[in-house]
Amino acid sequence: MNKKLIYRPDIDGLRAVAVLGVLIFHVDRNLLPGGFLGVDVFFVISGYLITLILLRELAAGEFQLTRFYIRRIRRLFPALSVVLLASLIIGGFVLFPSEYQKLGEHAYHAVIFILNFQLIDEAGYFDVVTDAKPLLHLWSLSVEEQFYIAWPFVILVLLKIQKIKMPYWIGGLWISSFLFALSLHSREPSALYYHPFSRFWELLSGVCLAYYHLHKIYLKTALPVLREKKTAEVKGLIGLLLLVSSFTIFDSEMQHPGFMTLVPVLGAVLLIDAGAMNTKVNGLLAIKGLVVVGLISYPIYLWHWPLISYVRIVESGSPPQWLVWLAAGLSIPLAWGTYQFVERPFRKDGFATKKVIFLAGVSSCLFFVAFSVYSLNGLPYRPQVTYLAEAEAQMKRMPAQDDACTQRFEGDHPPVYCRFSGGHSHTIALIGDSHAHALFPGVAEEASKGGYNVLLLANSGCPTLQGTFTGKGSRRADCPSQIENILRYVEQQSHIEKVVVVTRGPIYITGEGYGPAENGNSPPISFYLDSGKVGNEIPLNVFISGLEKTVERLFSAGKKVFYFMQVPEIGVPARDCLGRPFSFTKNTGCSVLYEDYQERMGEYREAVQKLADETSLTVIDPEPLICNTDRCWPVRDNILLYADDDHLSVAGSKYLAPLLKVFLL
Repeated sequence: MNKKLIYRPDIDGLRAVAVLGVLIFHVDRNLLPGGFLGVDVFFVISGYLITLILLRELAAGEFQLTRFYIRRIRRLFPALSVVLLASLIIGGFVLFPSEYQKLGEHAYHAVIFILNFQLIDEAGYFDVVTDAKPLLHLWSLSVEEQFYIAWPFVILVLLKIQKIKMPYWIGGLWISSFLFALSLHSREPSALYYHPFSRFWELLSGVCLAYYHLHKIYLKTALPVLREKKTAEVKGLIGLLLLVSSFTIFDSEMQHPGFMTLVPVLGAVLLIDAGAMNTKVNGLLAIKGLVVVGLISYPIYLWHWPLISYVRIVESGSPPQWLVWLAAGLSIPLAWGTYQFVERPFRKDGFATKKVIFLAGVSSCLFFVAFSVYSLNGLPYRPQVTYLAEAEAQMKRMPAQDDACTQRFEGDHPPVYCRFSGGHSHTIALIGDSHAHALFPGVAEEASKGGYNVLLLANSGCPTLQGTFTGKGSRRADCPSQIENILRYVEQQSHIEKVVVVTRGPIYITGEGYGPAENGNSPPISFYLDSGKVGNEIPLNVFISGLEKTVERLFSAGKKVFYFMQVPEIGVPARDCLGRPFSFTKNTGCSVLYEDYQERMGEYREAVQKLADETSLTVIDPEPLICNTDRCWPVRDNILLYADDDHLSVAGSKYLAPLLKVFLL
């Protein structure tokens, strides 16, 4: 058997469709809401071609592991090294220290192809905050390389096992991977997108097709050509329809990968299968323009996202759309240059060992540089970001816990945010979510002057509203017990005279974040039911009911209860308010129109105020100190009030503390 594959221009055309789908999706999700599925098409193609090569070489007795991995290195490393180096250089000029540190962390993980594992613990792929991660897209390269490392060994083992034929083993692996993806969605949805085993079934779909082609088509000398041709035409048409429909109808709200992912995967399989018979549909994929784009699809994929991401970063998340398109368009000539002058020279035969040694050296240097950027905290003394030093110190959040607080919960789990300040006989309890933690430094400082201690008891994303729960996964399941833990402790402590409840508002009611800096994508607040089921109640009513029950319970325990209204959300990273190191338009986009703030907060604010008018609750409203009738300003009196897009900085908490003094002391 000839080990060399017959060139299939239609597969390059399919690559072009896949990469253009991803590119358009990243420019504007509304134009092609399912364009991200192009990555899944790439997985199918990769599984197909790699397996064809492996099985052909094994059948010819010419397979060598070292040669296989050398080819992979020469194929992947040259273009990747160029893009990583460019990303690190550009980042050094335009990123804030914390952003540059994160870039370094992602880069050194990408060099050794484990970036997907790092991203599992970070925000989801479709969150807007991911726009600020220029190397985010390299997760897919990590998954592919992990498959490439494992798959040759798996095939060699399967060939030695004669009791069960290879197709059954491949089918079993496919089913296992697919079921793992479905189960992971219910157990750890944040890990679903990046986990390699939840993706391997897509590559294995290409593997199955490769095995079928080698053993059912290419190895037969006599085929009923006419019948096969007609069947292939139907397959090609169905495959194209499946692919087009998935790109245009599906969106990021679908469970992915999951049952619906079968549609684009099957579409890709059918198109590749039909192409073996030179169908009309595959003839369309083989037109010159698509083939040329397909040939440079790998460097297009590498280049497009860092360019788009950097444009959005330097423009504070809101660049003009023409600038985003310009960045995306620039990826094509850069990809062509990378393909011609970097990829092709390394892929040509000759000096293979020297090329691999050189690439290994380059990769080692990149790893060292990236790790240095990470370990040196993003090089905060770069000339272009030194002006941030003072503000950075103010923007850092205080520690989440201290011994003076956690020791009060011996034998039980203390809240996520557990701090105690003061040496007085009377105490103010600050309860709620992470916004209570952000407010703590200023309240503690001001309360101490008036002879009060401050005890912070709060949980992340789980506001202390009795009978409710929020969040995702295990965090959601733990929320009710965390709320009860705080309320039970507060009502039992006679020295706690006053309680301030501090929470976010609209995100719990709508499940949606605000502005380019975030995208909540979390379930709205719900009543806690013993069955664990979520009721159908209106989230605003749930929020107010939970607040009312909390107030009544604490009031019955002899506490004076206050509610601190959520501070305005600014929708962009707080550092952007200080001016980015580089910007095309010089627009910080930092202030928020008052009417936009009202539209976002109005229903929540009115409902809380109505509750206060009907109960013993007192509302403390920070709006007058941050907003005027035109805008809300994150910087007041030259003080940056925010640590991020919605939490107060230490300086911000101290700026607002006098407001609380009027009510509390």
